[in-house]
Amino acid sequence: MIDTSLVSVTDNGLKRQGYSLSTKSCDIKSYFPTSLDKAPFLIQGGDNMLSFSPASTGGKLTKETFTDLIGREHDSVLYQASGNPKLEYIPTAAGIMVNITLSEKPVSNQIVFYIDKQAEIDYVLADDQYLVLKEGNMPKAVISTSFLRDNSGAVSFANGISLVTEGDKWKYTITLDEDFLNDPNTSYPLTITPTFELYRSNMNDATLYENMPDSNLHLADYAVLGNNDFFGESLHYLSYRINYLVKSYEQNVISAAYVAPVLANTTANMPVEMLLLKNMWNSSGITWNSKYDTYGRESLTNINQPGRYSFGTTNFVKACIKDDTWVTEVYGLAMASDTVGMAVIATNDNTFYQPYIRIDFYDLPWTFEKIEEINPNQDF
Repeated sequence: MIDTSLVSVTDNGLKRQGYSLSTKSCDIKSYFPTSLDKAPFLIQGGDNMLSFSPASTGGKLTKETFTDLIGREHDSVLYQASGNPKLEYIPTAAGIMVNITLSEKPVSNQIVFYIDKQAEIDYVLADDQYLVLKEGNMPKAVISTSFLRDNSGAVSFANGISLVTEGDKWKYTITLDEDFLNDPNTSYPLTITPTFELYRSNMNDATLYENMPDSNLHLADYAVLGNNDFFGESLHYLSYRINYLVKSYEQNVISAAYVAPVLANTTANMPVEMLLLKNMWNSSGITWNSKYDTYGRESLTNINQPGRYSFGTTNFVKACIKDDTWVTEVYGLAMASDTVGMAVIATNDNTFYQPYIRIDFYDLPWTFEKIEEINPNQDF
């Protein structure tokens, strides 16, 4: 069971290293130091680990409560009571999210963190969207930048990231969109929520963008739907693993939906379609230039404001369960909107705003299978 509430560290070795709080119950545990001057943040899971700290490390730990975009409360940690920017650290199911608040235009548009280097670990920067730490072809950690959001709900995606070596550390820099910071229409305070997480295997998805025709961002933790100046048109591909988890009959399905949080939107009553696909695709290889056509609509949902939305998939899920070859669910669905504007939706790689599939049955399925990896032997 995953429980990311924070409890006191009981391990004497970790206490001596300077850690006082950790996530309560999770296969990936995050550790929070009493003082960042004494120890970095530490994330551990299996044989993997990640440690990092902000460039400014003063202040002592205080435990707080963070309210997210869909109204849930989470334990969080502060090391400063005020300041610009203000950094609040919230545990996720795979690491730590940093809620960075700028109460006014900052002196510098750069936010810096230091990541401890590890032997045999290399990295890939993915189009200013995220950073992957990897060993060979296997991802070990994913560090995502998020988008910059102002108090009125306006957003900027034009934030850059860079990584350079400084001694035994990597200097990770997020460069905020200077035009957005200076725009007289921008309403402060602003927030941006980068995440530092170990890699988790999730159901395959990938977002394809017209303005990034050769890029693949399959480990991004959000997708931007709609037709907008920054990304152009988009398609968000989803595959399912229903038959991998449960066994039942199509007649046993009452209803089904893909449930995902919408994190931001600029267009009221924005229609989002769930579209059918009939080709196999590779989440780590497909791009806008190599995309497959959709051939029919499964459902349509209107996005009005940030929050959790259910996207109807009843007929598709019935077809998946009926298909003994499992091909239907591997083909999956594509989410899209041709409306001018944008809606930002959490992807399957978002462990803080985690989407999920809901299926209501008339009777209990006859088999539930325990799994360790949702996508075993997946190539990076």
